[in-house]
Amino acid sequence: MFIVEGIATVVIGIAIWFLLPDCKFRIPQLGIVSRLTKLLVPPQAKWLTDDEKAFIQARLPGNAPQSKEANFRWREILDVLKDVKTWLFTLCWAFFTVGSSGLQFYLPTVIADLGFTTVARSQLLNIPTAVLTIGFIAAFGLWADTARLPRPLFPLSFLIVIMACYSVLFTFPSTGAVYATSILATALASSWYPMMWPWRVQTTSKATGSAFAIGFVNSYGQIGGALGPQIFRQKYAPRYRTSFGTAMAIIGLAIITNLTTWWVTNDVEVETRRLKRARIEAAKRGEVVLDDVDFDGKQGSNAMVRGYDLEGGPSGSGSEIASMKGGSRE
Repeated sequence: MFIVEGIATVVIGIAIWFLLPDCKFRIPQLGIVSRLTKLLVPPQAKWLTDDEKAFIQARLPGNAPQSKEANFRWREILDVLKDVKTWLFTLCWAFFTVGSSGLQFYLPTVIADLGFTTVARSQLLNIPTAVLTIGFIAAFGLWADTARLPRPLFPLSFLIVIMACYSVLFTFPSTGAVYATSILATALASSWYPMMWPWRVQTTSKATGSAFAIGFVNSYGQIGGALGPQIFRQKYAPRYRTSFGTAMAIIGLAIITNLTTWWVTNDVEVETRRLKRARIEAAKRGEVVLDDVDFDGKQGSNAMVRGYDLEGGPSGSGSEIASMKGGSRE
């Protein structure tokens, strides 16, 4: 199964190189702002009009990856490595993966303790974990998208609940209670990643820098796959009290690191959430907010164009809204 999944991933990756819309021509006649006439737009995106392509370009913040960045830039990699956020997010991932990866090894033990030793029955008892995970991702994803609460609060809350679950697993009151707690903790651990990635991505900058920052965190942060199982060695069986005590301490470090990262990135998070709420309100009026977060302090296209009417051009230097009622041009 892993070989089949790996082959499919490679094939799709190669196909995307040829199928993904490229960016090779310009639209100088739109006249939004001289800065925007220099931006490249995707000509192969046939489902978009030229005006809609320019509109999409206008929404990009100054720190967003853009098509004109065709060359690999070592300078951006050095900037990422010198950025404290890179190491904080990497520690968040590392502590979390080390502290939570042992759950997937422990759940089969709990199921066996319940007396379900056949493969079919064991698989049935694994279904609640998958269902709960999908439910958590959908529910908390929609909730986070409302921008009513700070996004870092969601993964942080997951970590706190996981630590509480570990305390139950450490004390082992009963097999049934441990099974229910294991399901909850495993589902939250799987749901933690979708809550973290938007937070991480919103603090990246430029094409090379964004790609490297995401890859760096995703690779070095997965150290838990190697270290996590070592905590749950056979000598600690069958209750694994020492293992869960150690995992609780590591999850505690993950909580501290998440709090520190939230403090460091708070300005960007607050501004991102403010603009998200503004876009939600604008959408109710059939309008679109063009402004965006420019966290690195450099003036980008959105600092120059606050509003844009797709038919009439700029809506004025003081405007922050572009009108697109009903999805059509006005």
